[in-house]
Amino acid sequence: MSVNNEIKERIQRMIIQNVIPNNESLKLNPYRVPREEFQSWQYSLSGSTDPEMLSQTDKHRLALAGMMYSLENEGRTLFHMTTTYKPIKDRSEASVKEVNVAYKAFYMRRFLPHLMGTDKYHKDKFKAIQPICFSFVDDGKHRAVLNSKGESVFPARLHHHSIVAIHPDTLDTMKQLEGVDTLFENNLITPDYSKSWLIKNKFDDVDINKIFLYKHQIKDPDFNKSWFLTKRIMTSDIKECEAERLFYASKMMKKFPEFMSFPDTFKRRRN
Repeated sequence: MSVNNEIKERIQRMIIQNVIPNNESLKLNPYRVPREEFQSWQYSLSGSTDPEMLSQTDKHRLALAGMMYSLENEGRTLFHMTTTYKPIKDRSEASVKEVNVAYKAFYMRRFLPHLMGTDKYHKDKFKAIQPICFSFVDDGKHRAVLNSKGESVFPARLHHHSIVAIHPDTLDTMKQLEGVDTLFENNLITPDYSKSWLIKNKFDDVDINKIFLYKHQIKDPDFNKSWFLTKRIMTSDIKECEAERLFYASKMMKKFPEFMSFPDTFKRRRN
């Protein structure tokens, strides 16, 4: 993903700008995380404080955690948000592309407008107080939950762990979302691209295909459009956390290296 590449380049620039010759620790730690804490991070990832023992993936994870640590020191509050998805009826599992599109739609169409109190969050004057979010795909197993019919069902295996850095101006609203399944309670996981919404806004089948296949660049024949048009998110869990929590959120990064980042830029691309 281009967003992922942009974040990687940003991290590399910051590493280069802060490098001190022959000091590998500072190359890994451009955000000046206290030495003891940073070495504790290293040890938790590789079982050693020797930088040579870290994989490239873990070096990347250290940089991302350092970025969150820096944002926390600047006054932002960190939250760990877990979102699971409903299984697809005609097959056992959603694809990575499908859950990423589902999460992006939820985040951009529901979460941000609710958190910021406006759907104009893309304007430059709101960019500075937007949350900064890294979202990672995981494929762990889940406990069964009850659906609206009282049936016991399992969420889809693929889900997201997101670390979100919240600006003080939106902290009170975010605090109200702490807990289990609060997104449902606050009507944030109702379908934003529902069939009724598309009909109301006079989208025909051709436009719908363009929205879901071209706009999101989904050309996978297994992509299930009907699943995307429903309430995709099944459960949620939001809790305050520290920067180190990013290591848990990104634990499957070697298997799923492409993560999502919001916002992808602090400048508007169009008017």
